[in-house]
Amino acid sequence: MSENSAGDVAAAVTDAATGNWHRAGVAGAAIGVIAAGAAAGVAIERMTVGRGMRRKARLALDASGPYGALRGTPGRAVADDGTALYFETDEVDPETGGAAPRRRRLFGRKAPAPVTVVFSHGYCLNQDSWHFQRAALRGLVRTVHWDQRSHGRSGRGASQTGPDGVPVSIDRLGRDLKAVIDEAAPEGPLVLVGHSMGGMTLMALAAAHPELIRERVVGPRSSAPRPAGSAR
Repeated sequence: MSENSAGDVAAAVTDAATGNWHRAGVAGAAIGVIAAGAAAGVAIERMTVGRGMRRKARLALDASGPYGALRGTPGRAVADDGTALYFETDEVDPETGGAAPRRRRLFGRKAPAPVTVVFSHGYCLNQDSWHFQRAALRGLVRTVHWDQRSHGRSGRGASQTGPDGVPVSIDRLGRDLKAVIDEAAPEGPLVLVGHSMGGMTLMALAAAHPELIRERVVGPRSSAPRPAGSAR
């Protein structure tokens, strides 16, 4: 307790002892407010520290676990040639310090959708290659990890099979990513992350759908060579 608070307590006791009950009552009420505020501050501090400790413990556990063992809510999108594209979603967890779930505003309107970070892996990999990024962001932000066609848990490219099969193009992968976004994150701002072939997938998406980039993407991030013929 501070020196001022201790002085207020002493003054209240003195007033009560000398018969000044009105003044003592006012001082006592003020002290009660101060005490309640202090208790609330301690409770908030403990809750905040507790959440921080749980988040750090969860991060350490996830990052140190078997590589590629992190799993989210499964989902499937369908490409324009019928190929099944597998993805997993990790939602925000309020217990780890993330934003609260969306609530309805007045007149039935919903609050803005949360930011979704979409990860696109590279050639001969799958969504599990984002293990450590996934562990670091898990619960803090909404994320989508998907397997490119003929990779991971996604189906083999329908247009690549059979006697009339054609090679996969980067433009095709860009269309696949658009299908995943439409299914897994149809609204709200996006952050697009790509590695190697995944980065070229992002650029193909941007070339085919500039309106999506302009209206919804708030943070593209890629590490990839530029596809031949792509716009700068």
